[in-house]
Formats: sequence, C-alpha cells, structure tokens
Amino acid sequence: MECPNIDKGPFDKFNLPINYKDLGGPIDYIFYDHVSPFGEVTRVQFCKKIGRKTDIFECLNEDEWKYCPHYEVTRS
Repeated sequence: MECPNIDKGPFDKFNLPINYKDLGGPIDYIFYDHVSPFGEVTRVQFCKKIGRKTDIFECLNEDEWKYCPHYEVTRS
C-alpha cells in the first residue's frame, strides 16, 4: 500500500515518470528520473509534505512510511 502523501503530479521534461511494473516490479508504482540543470539523472519520489525525495521505495513500503516523521494519520 502506498503512502497517502505521494504526489503523482510532477510530469514535465525534468521529471520523467517510470512505472516500477515496467521494470519487472510486482505492482504499478510511479517514480521519476529527475534531470538536474547539470544533466545528472537521479531517481526520485515526490511527497506532498516535503517535495522531492530520493528514497523512492520508502513511500511504497507501508512499514516504512508509517514511521516517516512527515506522515500524519488523518482520522475521520
């Protein structure tokens, strides 16, 4: 289960989406190849609370994102 704070919106020429399933992963999960102004490519994930982050699979693994200091449980 994905973290509810994943930002799936940054589609532009600097953030090229990659589907984990297309690389042989078990599920549809989007992360990005981020191209810096210097042409360096880094795989990143985007968080609605803190922006770009490099630990792309932390947001996929529930046992990890539930302990993320930026995650807040919303109660209804």
